[in-house]
Amino acid sequence: MLTARFERLLRRLLSAFIAYDDARRAADRVTELATCRVELDRVRTEIAIERVVVHKRARDTQAFGTALSNDEIAVLRVQGMISN
Repeated sequence: MLTARFERLLRRLLSAFIAYDDARRAADRVTELATCRVELDRVRTEIAIERVVVHKRARDTQAFGTALSNDEIAVLRVQGMISN
């Protein structure tokens, strides 16, 4: 049960990883490498939050036969961003 957002984040994660992995490791390129690393970490955080949303939605749907509202999903995402 993956969401369209999870799929987009997965593609962003792959792109961010490739950019970070391909960045030259040289003293004059430290800023570029740091920028790539920040983006990689940002996407990792976002995909981890979305994973929690997907798992919670699946549990709630199975337990109660209902899905999370958009407001509940937004709260989960905000709480995940604050805790990371």
